[in-house]
Amino acid sequence: MAGPLKAVSVGMGETVIITIFAIVIVGGVGSLKGAFIASILVGELNTFGVVFFPSFAMAFTYILVIAVLLTKPEGLFRIK
Repeated sequence: MAGPLKAVSVGMGETVIITIFAIVIVGGVGSLKGAFIASILVGELNTFGVVFFPSFAMAFTYILVIAVLLTKPEGLFRIK
């Protein structure tokens, strides 16, 4: 939607897509409630990382994804 106002390039959405993929994995595929909770959790972890450990900010998201996949492979809230 911002294409006419800003410069559009090929890889401009990579970081957003990676974050969204992590949110879907953590929350559970197909779960709206899980995506909501996971987005708040990922946002808080990202903010914590930017404030206290700026060079490792994105690593906290990956650590969360790995921890959820090891403990609950279906995500926080799975659809029944």
